[in-house]
Amino acid sequence: MEVSMKKDSKENFILWLKKVDGQIKELINWIKLEKDPIDIIKLAKSVKHSYDGFYRMLVIGHLYGVIELIEKSEKIDRKWLVKLFQRILEELE
Repeated sequence: MEVSMKKDSKENFILWLKKVDGQIKELINWIKLEKDPIDIIKLAKSVKHSYDGFYRMLVIGHLYGVIELIEKSEKIDRKWLVKLFQRILEELE
């Protein structure tokens, strides 16, 4: 289900949070499984661009640094990344 909205509304935001929640859980699993960082970047960027509204900045700010870290680093502190994404999930609940 593609959720991309031009207008901000409570209903649209809740739909988007549900989508992002699943994508972030998938990111956590990929990091734990040590998937290819390129795949992790693609998924993170799909989260980043999945909602065209003001509220997305509440969550998306957390992803920018992580994407940069993955792109610039050969060795990734995966435990730190998992903790970060778990913190994002806690904020979404």
